[in-house]
Amino acid sequence: ARLGQAAAIALDADHPQARIIPDAFHMYIGESGFNGLRRLQGDFIAIFQFNDAPSSPSRSDLEDKHRVFPGDGILPLEQCLRDLRDIGFERCVSLELYNPGYWKRNPLEVAKEGRRKTLAHGTPVHTVARRFDQTRNKRTLHQALGVDHCIVMLALQRTARPVPFMPAKITQR
Repeated sequence: ARLGQAAAIALDADHPQARIIPDAFHMYIGESGFNGLRRLQGDFIAIFQFNDAPSSPSRSDLEDKHRVFPGDGILPLEQCLRDLRDIGFERCVSLELYNPGYWKRNPLEVAKEGRRKTLAHGTPVHTVARRFDQTRNKRTLHQALGVDHCIVMLALQRTARPVPFMPAKITQR
């Protein structure tokens, strides 16, 4: 769905806790553009799914498996993060990588690289862990990050206090 369609569905739900989950990759392949983020209020976004898109294949041929680390593609991610900060978004930025090439690597190294590349965009964050059901090396992740199964999550933060975090199930595609 496009960003505007997602916002309309949440508004039409007429529920005080209805939120949207924008995804940088889908904003690009769905041709929503990125300027719409500036028109939202930060608390209307539950989580922002963060990733990048390669320059090839063509936009119309891109699939979830083509998602790459932030900064390894062509999306305006720094502007997205600035816009999120400017609208008062203070929740989690979820590193969403469904790229099978990354699944072959050590998951701790993938998490570290994803965190490093996300932080390279210069946005202050607080690191939290998110449940992730299907990781290869659960013991290593548990030892390194102190949770059962996880993927690195980053929360935009305007203050020194941690951002409240609601655990939720995430499945690997």
